[in-house]
Amino acid sequence: MPLITWKDEMNIGVRELDDEHRRIIELLNQLYDGVLAGKSTKDLVNVFSSLVQETKSHLAHEEQLLAKCDYPETAEHHKQHDILLTRGLKLQARFMSGSTEPFTMEAVEQARDWLEQHILESDRSYAPYLNAHGIV
Repeated sequence: MPLITWKDEMNIGVRELDDEHRRIIELLNQLYDGVLAGKSTKDLVNVFSSLVQETKSHLAHEEQLLAKCDYPETAEHHKQHDILLTRGLKLQARFMSGSTEPFTMEAVEQARDWLEQHILESDRSYAPYLNAHGIV
């Protein structure tokens, strides 16, 4: 059973960003499955690195669209992204440095909670603004 199942209410109405959100959720589910299955740290680091890269790419794309439309809450949204990226990059650095500390289910669940909240609240709040500027 996946950690996150895509629900229609997660669609924000910007096709490219919705597709990117789905990909991030797929990777988070792969990480979750790997933790449950007791996969090696090397395998988990590979999935986690893909998750971090996909997230970085998505957040940059999202911020580019917000800036293009002069979205008034861009700075606040960027702060939320910075918090997530800082946490993710610290974890990635720790695991890539050979840390023997295992990936914990708690960390994966925290990522899930942040992602769901961010999509359902923060991202949905800017979607009408982007749509009004022709980005669908």
